[in-house]
Amino acid sequence: MQLVILGDLHFRKEEPFFSAQKTFCQWFSKQDFNNSENILINLGDLTDNSVPNPSVYEFILNWHRELKFKQNYILI
Repeated sequence: MQLVILGDLHFRKEEPFFSAQKTFCQWFSKQDFNNSENILINLGDLTDNSVPNPSVYEFILNWHRELKFKQNYILI
C-alpha cells in the first residue's frame, strides 16, 4: 500500500490554467499508483477561491470519482 498526497492544486476556470490542470489530472489518473490498493489524501486548496466556478467544481468532483484509489480523502 502507498499513501499518495496532493495539495494546493488551485483549480481555476481561466485559461491557460484550466487546460494545464486538466492535463495534469489526465496524467495523474494514468499513473501506476492510481490503483485500488493505495490511498489518496488531497490536502486542500483545490480551487483558487472560496466560491469556485460551477464547471471547475464539477470537474474536480468527476475527476475524484474516476480515480481508482482504495480510499480518497479531501481535506478542506
